[in-house]
Amino acid sequence: MPALGEPQSQNLVQWLVRTAVFVVFFAGQSAALNFSQFLSLLLWPFSHSYYQSYIKHTQRCFGILLVAINQFFAPSNFVITVDKSAKGVLKQSWNGAKVELDMPERLILIANHQIYADWLYVWCFTYLANAHGAIKIILKDSLKWLPIFGWVRILTNLIFFEYLFMICCIQ
Repeated sequence: MPALGEPQSQNLVQWLVRTAVFVVFFAGQSAALNFSQFLSLLLWPFSHSYYQSYIKHTQRCFGILLVAINQFFAPSNFVITVDKSAKGVLKQSWNGAKVELDMPERLILIANHQIYADWLYVWCFTYLANAHGAIKIILKDSLKWLPIFGWVRILTNLIFFEYLFMICCIQ
């Protein structure tokens, strides 16, 4: 038996079962969220404010899904360090079970994919700050044409940009 903190080895069957459960869980939840976002188009003609609040709700659900996946399939400690200027940002919940972030009402948080998981950290960070429904993501323009998942990103008011660096440099 490995010591506490050491990674546990899995045989092939355990790995396959764990991977299958992850794929079914994530794909199923993502498909349900995407389907509900498509259904939200029924609200658009009647009330744009109801539509926007429903889209924010589905974004919060996606943030919760990512935090749940992290907890169920890759449990880890999320360590946040701050200096003296950020005193009062970290708060313990009333029962001590959760750390909350007391962030300003408006905040720009940038993740530029220096590591593969930085987008997950941003979602966890915004979840702890109870801002996971207000996140705006900037994606490259070609991703909006992905079937289903890209189309839904258009509905959720994400920001798309064209990558013109190569065009500018060639000319």
